[in-house]
Amino acid sequence: MKRNGKYPALLLGIGLLFLTACGTEPTPVPERSDTEYIFVHGLSGWGSYDKTYKRMPYWGNFFSNRKQAEKDGRSEEDYAAFDMHIDNALAMNARIATLPQVYYFAVPCSATEPADGVQRPIRSRMEPMFLRSSAQMGAYTGMSAGGFVIDETWQENDGLVNTVSAMAPVGEPSTIFGPDAAVPGIWQILPTYSGDHMSLQGGMMKRNNIRPFYLELLELIDQLPVN
Repeated sequence: MKRNGKYPALLLGIGLLFLTACGTEPTPVPERSDTEYIFVHGLSGWGSYDKTYKRMPYWGNFFSNRKQAEKDGRSEEDYAAFDMHIDNALAMNARIATLPQVYYFAVPCSATEPADGVQRPIRSRMEPMFLRSSAQMGAYTGMSAGGFVIDETWQENDGLVNTVSAMAPVGEPSTIFGPDAAVPGIWQILPTYSGDHMSLQGGMMKRNNIRPFYLELLELIDQLPVN
């Protein structure tokens, strides 16, 4: 993407509440409660690894795990799945701030609908592999081991991620995106995309033509002022 023969001197951040990366500095947190499993590995069962993090579930292994961290010479808590626990993510986000020269955009997704006081997956939009985790998230309320309240606003989801958590990190400045009012250093929340967690990648079994979305996004980026 070029403008006037040069690439725009800006960065684009598209992110979630749970910023995940291998190589982050670990932070001690209180013991996890069983209620936190649902936010860690949507595709595996509840309680599939112990509080010492020695026995990891399939979905945690898919990202990165303690055993791999040990092989790499990192801390035993320095792997992506660890950072995805709510309390751990909050501790990490407390150390990370937005940069004043960077534009940040979030594109949350949703593939559920309200029904009987909970959020149910919309089967026509959601990959079969996400149906179970979506139903669990859509019916859950509670509190993390560290005291963070998970209320009904967390029930809407894309099958793997709570929609609200895909908007902006807790405590960081954010605003609903306006085409003429994008400001660096503030999370710009774009309209919620109607689709599951894989919809913005084109889908798996539920195929989705995502090309128009990204072309529109690139046009948006190209119009941003260069600082």
